[in-house]
Amino acid sequence: MKCGGEAPLTGDLYVLVQEYAEARFRGTWIAGEDPTGLYWRRVRISTVSEEIRALDRYSRFVAKLHDSPVFNPDEHAVVKVARFYRSAREAGRSDALVHLRGVRRRRSKAAPTINRRMTESDKAAMRAKHLSPAEMIETVEHGARSPRDKMLLLLLGYAGLRISEPLHLYVNDVVELFRETGASKIRLEHPENGSCVSSTTEDRSGFLARVYKRLPRTQLGRGHREFAGWKGMVLTEADSANRYAFWLEESITGRYFRRCLEAYFDDHKSLLRTGRLRHPYLFFNTTRNGALNYGQPLSLSCAHELVDRAFRRVGIRAGSHACRHHYGFYAADVLQIPQETLMRMMHHSSIVSTDTYYHVSAASVRARISGTDIRRIPYARPEFPSSWGKP
Repeated sequence: MKCGGEAPLTGDLYVLVQEYAEARFRGTWIAGEDPTGLYWRRVRISTVSEEIRALDRYSRFVAKLHDSPVFNPDEHAVVKVARFYRSAREAGRSDALVHLRGVRRRRSKAAPTINRRMTESDKAAMRAKHLSPAEMIETVEHGARSPRDKMLLLLLGYAGLRISEPLHLYVNDVVELFRETGASKIRLEHPENGSCVSSTTEDRSGFLARVYKRLPRTQLGRGHREFAGWKGMVLTEADSANRYAFWLEESITGRYFRRCLEAYFDDHKSLLRTGRLRHPYLFFNTTRNGALNYGQPLSLSCAHELVDRAFRRVGIRAGSHACRHHYGFYAADVLQIPQETLMRMMHHSSIVSTDTYYHVSAASVRARISGTDIRRIPYARPEFPSSWGKP
């Protein structure tokens, strides 16, 4: 079997079989349409398992005859896909395993409840609404261990992106620089109808279909491991500057992002230069050591996990959206940016969405009560690590 003119590697075969199992598992229909042309309906786990076993027997026969790699040793693809959809269903993220309802009901009653309803006090104890400037720096500097993870946190906390939005970035979206500061330019485009850097006429849906035979990640369905949503940031066609992310402290954070980006590319140059990266996305799985999904697009669940892990390492209880709130409060409190300007920076469609960052703080209320200066009391501008560079 040939793949793109070359014999596929064992890892490629594994991914191919896993994608086959997933397509059989959840069907190929999306919102009443089938972009693959296969027109497969959902089938049971047992059916997929039987098909994979037959494929496995055939692949072992071919491997023995032609000394070629086997397709799927030990049926790992079916097991992995099944576990993913079961977890997604229990978390309320997918209806892909409706046909397994009876199987789930047979679980022990003593099993812990995964999706227990949290009280308001639980939520308040676990999640901070936003981070202080010092906490954001600490999370990037000591919570993130790899250039990729630092890049993601920088985009959330200093470019104001939501957790799913960096997952739609292409490699070509971050290669330009701002001449004045040397910071990376982060091009923002709608994942479906946005334009491509390499084309002025083709949108991203057409580009993905033509070059990679892929759908945009927004169209994959919430149960798909590569699904990533898009809330709908305002991107003005008439204003080209508004199609780029606005860095806070651009000469520091934007340049530090560039350094992390260069280290990221250098760490994975063998993957990037050999054409084995079969998608255009900037963020991908970096686990090697025999891992078969190395180079696959970073999933939304993995993005959440790496951010949560960074917070845990520095002892902060917060969610990923606290980084975006840090962006808003830093712009309002530290940089004293006008509200209308911040609305544009955060790509909000309404000034009401930006209003939360301009409420008076508790410190300001105490100052008013004590009869002192009634101006809003801002955070002080933090000291950034020397490793990030100087403005």
